[in-house]
Formats: sequence, structure tokens, C-alpha cells
Amino acid sequence: MKLRKQPVEAIPTQARIAIYGAGCLGFMLKKYLENSQRGNVFPFFIDSFKAGEFAGLNVVKAEDVLNLSDEYDLIVIASQFYEEMAETLCRLGLKKYIVLDDHYFLNYVLSTEEFNSFQLKLMKDKDYLPTIVLLQLSALCNLKCKMCSHEKWDSSSGFMEEDVFFETLKQCKVNGIREIHFYGPRGEPLLHPKGIEFIKFAYDEGFRTTLITNATVLTDRKIDALLDSGISEIGISFGGYDKETYESVYVGAKFEHVVDVIRNFKSKLSKMENPPLFSVRGVLSSDDTSVLERSREFLRGLSLTSEEIVVEIARNWRGAVEFGVYHPRRKFYTLMPIDDSQVRFCTHVRRWCVYVDGDVAPCGCLNYDKTLKLGNIMTDSLTDLAKSKIHLGIIDSFCSGDIEKNKLCRKCDFPYKVPFGYERP
Repeated sequence: MKLRKQPVEAIPTQARIAIYGAGCLGFMLKKYLENSQRGNVFPFFIDSFKAGEFAGLNVVKAEDVLNLSDEYDLIVIASQFYEEMAETLCRLGLKKYIVLDDHYFLNYVLSTEEFNSFQLKLMKDKDYLPTIVLLQLSALCNLKCKMCSHEKWDSSSGFMEEDVFFETLKQCKVNGIREIHFYGPRGEPLLHPKGIEFIKFAYDEGFRTTLITNATVLTDRKIDALLDSGISEIGISFGGYDKETYESVYVGAKFEHVVDVIRNFKSKLSKMENPPLFSVRGVLSSDDTSVLERSREFLRGLSLTSEEIVVEIARNWRGAVEFGVYHPRRKFYTLMPIDDSQVRFCTHVRRWCVYVDGDVAPCGCLNYDKTLKLGNIMTDSLTDLAKSKIHLGIIDSFCSGDIEKNKLCRKCDFPYKVPFGYERP
């Protein structure tokens, strides 16, 4: 079901609010509304599975809310599992609810201190383990994209061996990490001869799987195999609005082929009963907003919805790419109009990458050179790496605001606030 998330301002003042989501986000929402003196009252939290107590309030099971209609005015869903929660409410016939826009709330409503506190609590609750693990199936890439850090790569070859892949899934399952992303800080994942086979295996093991690909090697047969793999989400890296603007950024790719792939996906997805999420996720090496809008308009012409279009201005790859405006305080260039006065906790810290050789490092797709490597999946446990001195030091640098001692993040433009509309969740 398609749901439209609502900003926190949509919550009526003086209303009795039942928060569906007895977790960090629900806690922060309650705290914010109380501190804002809006006159809201919170009769209880709601949980899908169990009753109990949370943040000083009773927690009731969703099915029991049917008998409590006189005690609340509105249910606000505050959770990453909002789709499942909305389906539960609809099944129960409960229609007085809205879904909180968590991205807007966390990034543009909360103060930097509140945001950092929220992120730290999330990490502590997960024993500092990642929420998402990226698998670099291939260190080889067939493109030389302008916005990429490929000129700084020390190697551009190698595929992940099966023993590394299976050990990673084993450790993720043991530690309750249910989300696997098939892409990395460099390399095209579908160049791996068993890439789609690995995706299907991960799905069969119960993981939620995401792939981001440049789509250059996709054929009709491979698209069918990918859609049959059980994959949860597919993203195609693409930016531009014609052959010149696309191929000048995605150097080595063919505009016509990738556009045909996008059209093919849209056609096949429209015929599926339960299709995976699909998006075109591109970056442009220019801060010209007219180019950005023309790119989005071109994709709308391919029948993509606004939710399927995630084309943005390029980030600076931790200082590896030098274009845009120079910020002397932070000593890096960026195209993004950042506020560099305060350091914000970067959510990429909760995304780890397992590289083709089994090395493990934080910061997902941006850590192209394995800066501050934590260990190796074949010799170290994820639980030990999560509480290692290196990992805890990265977390401390965000909490203290002293990012200069953090060589992984000190020249990156991600840990700073940007105006609303410049980034997507």
C-alpha cells in the first residue's frame, strides 16, 4: 500500500496521541511534542506484538486498541516498519492514523544535539552493530563516472569468493542484521558472475536485499532473473536528461541502453503482483538546479513516479573529489550548501561494508580506501568489531563534535545539515 508520510506539524495540538512504535523514534517524538508545549496527551504506546511498559507509559498490543477508541484522538505511526503497521491498522478497521515523516522529523525538526542523541541511542540499543551490511561483490567497475573517486582507487579488480559471502550472511543472521545491500564503495556488483545467484540465496535465507547497479550489463534475461530472485529493492544509477548530459557523467556507459533498461523494468514491474521497490538513483556533478530539475523531468517522462526518482547533487566522497565551494573551517570542497558550524552524527556509520577480500569497515559505500578498517569477516566476529577501539572512537568523534581526529570522516560533507529539499531519505 502506498502511504504519504506527514510532517510533525500535521499532528494536531491539544490532541490525545497514541504513538504506534515503542522504540527510539516513538520516544523522540513523545519527548519533542512534550517539550514543544503543544498540549498533547499520550495515553499509551502501541506495539504489534506485545504489551508492557515503555518511557513511563503502558504499551498495548495493536489488536487491543479496538477497545480503547475513547482514549485517543489520533494514532501516529513512528517506526521504520510503518508499512506493516499501517496494514495492521487497516486490517483492524482503525482509520484514525497518520505516518510520521521520520526523515523530515529527524533531520529538520530535531536540533543537532537531539539528533545525535537519537543516533547514539539507536547504536547502543543494537550493541553498536550495523543495521545494514553492504557486500562489495566486485571491485571491478566498467565505468569512470565523473562524480566517483575512481582515480583514488588502489585497485580495480577482484570478485568476492563464496566463503566470504556465506560467512558474512552467517554472522549477519546470528546478530539479527536482516538487511543486505549488494553494492559497495567501488565496483559494479552485476559484473560478478554469481551476483544474481547470491541475491537469491540471501533472499532464501530471509534477508531483505537491495541492489544498486549502473545497469550497463543488464539484458532482458538478466532482468527476469533479478525480478525472480526475491529482491526487495532495485536502484539504477542514472543522471542527466539526454545523451550528452548522461554520458559526460557516467563515462563509458551508453545512454540509449540504460534508458531501454529503465523502460523494460517499468513494463515488467507493472505486471507483477508484488513487485520490488524500484528507483533511479543518480548524482550530478553540478550544483545547477536547472540541470537537476531537467533530469527529474526526463525521468518523469519515462513514467517514473516522484518516489522512484532520487537524482541529487553529488557529495564529495570524503574529500576525494574536489569540486564546488571550499570550506576553510573543514578544509574540503563540496557542492552541497552545508552548515559546517555543527557536526551531526552520520548515519553511514551504521552501514558497514564487507569488501571482496573479507575486510570490514564502516561507512558503507563511501569508504573506498578502507580507511579505519575494523577487521576481516573470516577471522573476526561482528560483535567484537562493533565494540573495537576504532569503531567506538568514530562514534565518540560525532558525539563530542571533534571530528578532526576522525580521519575517516573529517573531510566528508555528509555530517552536516543541508537545507530541506537538497537530499532524499
